[in-house]
Formats: sequence, structure tokens, C-alpha cells
Amino acid sequence: MAQRLHLVFGGELASPTKNVFKDVKAIHIVGMFPDYASAFAAWKAEAQRTVDDAHVRYFIAHLHRLRDEGAAGLGHRGTRELTRHTMANAFGLSLGTALRRDPAEGPVRPQRPLGRLIWLHAPTRDSARPMAELGRRIILDEGFPVLLTTHVPVSSGGILIVQPPPPDTPAAVAAFLDHWRPDAAFMAEGELRPSLINSAFDRNVPLALVDGAAPRILPGRESWWPGQMRNLLAKFRHIFTLDEAAARAFRKAGSSSHVTQVAGRLEEGSLALPCTEAERAALARLLAPGRCGSPRAFPSRKRPPPSPRITRRSSSRTGCC
Repeated sequence: MAQRLHLVFGGELASPTKNVFKDVKAIHIVGMFPDYASAFAAWKAEAQRTVDDAHVRYFIAHLHRLRDEGAAGLGHRGTRELTRHTMANAFGLSLGTALRRDPAEGPVRPQRPLGRLIWLHAPTRDSARPMAELGRRIILDEGFPVLLTTHVPVSSGGILIVQPPPPDTPAAVAAFLDHWRPDAAFMAEGELRPSLINSAFDRNVPLALVDGAAPRILPGRESWWPGQMRNLLAKFRHIFTLDEAAARAFRKAGSSSHVTQVAGRLEEGSLALPCTEAERAALARLLAPGRCGSPRAFPSRKRPPPSPRITRRSSSRTGCC
């Protein structure tokens, strides 16, 4: 049985927004692992240990995808394309470069991880990064592997499985769902893909919509049959919208009021500002309990004496003037 080797490594980045190491010689090699589960456990331990340092990040490299046995039956071209896809998924390279294949060959899909799989779909650039952050939080907090489908290049850190969404045709959707078998799906903004939504619903995949702005059917997939949008929205168990105006738009299009609720916008994770240990300690002392609320924390000001109140007495007059 072939080993499915995974490498876990990490270190300090030159910038928190880029996967470029500050010093390659200082990269921390956590170790080599025989399967994804053990590699993920090691990655999670290091990620939690360094969670307070925004410049430190750890990655999982799927080395087994670089070997010929990982691309059995694909031929030389398939091996080369699978290698390019693996490196793109690990280091956040462009999906357009990583997945450039002839249409007849179909996409190269990595093996589905064991256990439950959460599927996220981001149709635009505005939703891709918040959904990627949501995926990382699901992995870190819940431990479930996450598949993110998007056409936008996303830095996955080797943790998210990033794939392009399938064409909205019955055959392509069936092949996609047969391979990934997601246990839950979250779709962003309000893009409705008829074949994908209907097929996932028929397979009892729970569907939820987040960051809902306005419902819209994928261009080219509109039907002349009345009630198409209402029927698609009825497949979702939860619809979370940006604001009340968006919620009204979804309800007007046919979503049920008890599944449509305002939740606000998904935000990207905020990064800790860089500072020295001395600056951090000084700020901690300033914000210590009892310091901010005590009178000594702020310069005292003498309140000016109150001005004397002037009252006018009304004299009672008797008789006439």
C-alpha cells in the first residue's frame, strides 16, 4: 500500500498578507506524516501555539500528489498538471495557472479526505477571502476538512481544498458530488446554480446561504418556467442576509420568512499589529484591571466652584399705587 506522505512546516512570514517566508533557513520543519489526519493534528497544534503572532503561519504540503503513484492512470500530462495543482493549493498560486487543462480531460481533483467535509462556495472576489477565512476557522475550531469552490485565486495555506466550481450541467454536477460527497454546503451572496442546488438537495446535503445580498440565477441557466427562483430558494435551510433590505429582497423572491434572517457581513480575520515585547508589556500595565477605572489613572481636575444662585423674591403689595 502506497504511503500518502504529508509535510508540515512553517515559520515567520515577511508580511502577514503574503505566503513568503522572511528567512528560508529559519523555516520550522514540524515533520513528515503518513496521512492527512496525523498531519492535520500536527498543523493544528502549531497553529494554535502561534495564534497570537500574525507573522507566523504553518502549512501542509501534500507530497503524495507529487509522486507518480498519486497520478496513476493520468499519464505524463496528468502527472504534470496534478503537480502544478498541488503546489498551487499549498502556496496560493493562481488557479488559472494551476488548473489549465483541455476541456475534454476534465478537472484534476485530489482525493477526498476522510470524515465529514464542509463545502463553501464563493462566486466573486468580494466573497472569496471572507469564505476562505470562514473555512480556516471551521478547520481550526471544529476540525472538519473544508472544500472551497471559487474562480478567484485564494491563498489556502495548504489547509483548504480549493477547486473551481463545476459547470452547472447535470453530468458535471453529478461527477462533482460523487467525488466530494459534502456533508453540508454554504453558498455566498445569492448566486443560484439550478443543477447544483437541485442535485445537492436530492442527495440530502444541508444547504445554507450566507452574506446574502440579492438572489440571482447563474447567467445562462434561467428558465422560462415560472417559479424557478422560488423553487431554488426553498431548498435552503438557512438564508443569512447582509441587512434588512437584502432580507426583503429574498423574501420577495420566494424565500420563507422563518429561514431568512439578518446576520450581517462575514468579515476577514483581523491581524494583530506588530509590536515589541516592551510595548506590549507597557500597554498591558496601562490596561490592567483597576488602573483605567481608578482616579490615579487620569489627571485630576478641580471643578470650579458653583456660581451663586440669584433668586428674586416677589414682594406682596397691598393697597393701590
